[in-house]
Amino acid sequence: MYMFVQRQGGAETWECVLASERDRIIREEKPAFHTVLDVDNSFTEELSLEDQVAVKYSGPFYADFDGDIEEVLGQVKILLLKLQEERGLDPEQVRWYFTGGRGVHLEAPIDLFLPKPPRGGIVALPHIYKEIALSVYVDTLDLRTYSSKKGRQWRSPNVRRDNGLYKVQVTAQEVMEATPESYERICSAPRAPLPVSPPSFNPKLGLLYAQAKDKVEAAIKKRKSKRSSQDAAKQYEGQWPDSVRLLMSGEGVKPGLGWNQIALQLASFALAIGKTEDETVDEARGLIDTHAGDSDRYGTPRKRERELRNQYRYQDGSVTYEFSLGGIKSLFAKGAYNADLDRGEFVPDPEDEPGEDVTATPGAEVPLEPTDAEIASAEEESRNRLKINASRAGLFMKTDDGWAAVSAVGVTNPTLLRRLADGEIIGYEVEVYVDRRPHGKQLITMSSMTSKANLQQWLSKFSASISAPDQFVPQLIDYLRLKTKKDSNMLVVSREGVDVITPPTTPEEPSQRPTEIIFSSSTDVKSLLGTPLRFRGVYDPQGAFKTDLWSAPDLQDTEETREYFDHLWEINSRLTLGKLAGWFAACFMCQPIREAFKQFPSLQSWGAAGSGKSKSTELFSHMHYWRHDPKKLSSTGSTFFPIMAAVTQSASIPVLF
Repeated sequence: MYMFVQRQGGAETWECVLASERDRIIREEKPAFHTVLDVDNSFTEELSLEDQVAVKYSGPFYADFDGDIEEVLGQVKILLLKLQEERGLDPEQVRWYFTGGRGVHLEAPIDLFLPKPPRGGIVALPHIYKEIALSVYVDTLDLRTYSSKKGRQWRSPNVRRDNGLYKVQVTAQEVMEATPESYERICSAPRAPLPVSPPSFNPKLGLLYAQAKDKVEAAIKKRKSKRSSQDAAKQYEGQWPDSVRLLMSGEGVKPGLGWNQIALQLASFALAIGKTEDETVDEARGLIDTHAGDSDRYGTPRKRERELRNQYRYQDGSVTYEFSLGGIKSLFAKGAYNADLDRGEFVPDPEDEPGEDVTATPGAEVPLEPTDAEIASAEEESRNRLKINASRAGLFMKTDDGWAAVSAVGVTNPTLLRRLADGEIIGYEVEVYVDRRPHGKQLITMSSMTSKANLQQWLSKFSASISAPDQFVPQLIDYLRLKTKKDSNMLVVSREGVDVITPPTTPEEPSQRPTEIIFSSSTDVKSLLGTPLRFRGVYDPQGAFKTDLWSAPDLQDTEETREYFDHLWEINSRLTLGKLAGWFAACFMCQPIREAFKQFPSLQSWGAAGSGKSKSTELFSHMHYWRHDPKKLSSTGSTFFPIMAAVTQSASIPVLF
């Protein structure tokens, strides 16, 4: 393996050295710059496109944050907290650097992403790292750093810069406490390397890596199988067509078009014809300044310029995008001039055939809807990559000798469960079999499928184990996604009784659904609008109250019934009984009342000992049950937790103390 160094920087020629000498060269010879990754090619000869794609790289995941130092420090702190909370990152296992200019560097060992990194390197590793960076993106993260060929130029630590400062290693604590003033003070002198904890495989980061690798490999395969899109751009000889120039001035843009789609296509076109990032931004200034922001995310010229630069930097050198004439034509309003784009070649109408699939920035809208055929093709590719399978007979893993059983627990008929509050995926409800014996429907959460240890903990409920390697276990998520039928997607409610809900938008139901009143219990959830809902209690899957009211038969007007109510209204004063009956009946409308008035009264029964306070209250609480006894809590012996657990899981069922 090789690496490249620049002794002074600037226009100096890169010097090829052995990667095995990396640490010594950086420590003793102190070159101004070095390549952050090792590479298996010395680049002494010009490489063909096929040879470039086949080059292997080795080294840590790296990230460069650059911009206004105060904003950079703020965004780095956000990322650090994000990686800790969402990905389980141990910040002591990575290296942090203040660059001494206006940036921060992060280096995370590849061992965090792979249990056994291959010694010979990995094809397209910079592109894989770029996809990982995109998945955890925060502002000021520079996507231009994930370049291939010789690799990314990386400033060496403890080498004096022109401004008199140094790039130095810092701790995660120093990152979290950093200010522009402390940043400059820390970078004012060289600093010895700081110790870091030995890296260990992180399954959540491993999942990010596996998804990024799949995406890059699919993109490379797709590009090999079709004519290069750059050929279509050669006809423009490095210049914007007049129609695109007019579009970039703010004229002829399709009404209602999102800025993300505009930035995505302009960046793609700019790279195809060889325009630089600054040229693209300067020539699109009119459109940047006049576009009517479609959301607060792109609501100012500064935000729109930043998105255009982000799109350019992401696509620059990326193998996961393809320039499309159909895509650029999709930006024009109906009837707007764009005939000079065709130049005598057939270009599909973007209304009939969407442009190429270009990855957008995180949180942005998808620019073009894929066809059913494209979705089916993508799903088929995902199935072909799977190395895990399941049936009633158990879980299976693909090996060189065919499929091998790795667990006696089998799962079938998955149903995707989403959280009612925001549509976030909770996990899957599956039918479980152990040694082919049915164990009913069970919830398997997303976290249970991120590592072998987590899956083993879930399997332990059925007294079963798994013998698959770590890297294959997260594929169970892909398997369940691909096996879930289109109509097997449920929103999970966790409060029992009559409730008011506003279902969130989801990929399965992207349009906003109306607010509605539902009834939920452990046995069934009723929606008048047909919203797919599933009940699952927060602390007990069957719920805290286990109301069986929906199973009760209708009240019949019989002599026995009339006699019962005649006696009921005589057990206490009519005024007291009226208040009790009225309050318990009103509980069915608790949530609609709260929706309208933001409050609902509580009920307190008081009187002399033996006057029937408890029995009368319990009697009327049966309005919310059939055969099941009402839930009661001690008013003096209960701790805060069971009280809050009960009241937060009830929509309309009274909690008795």
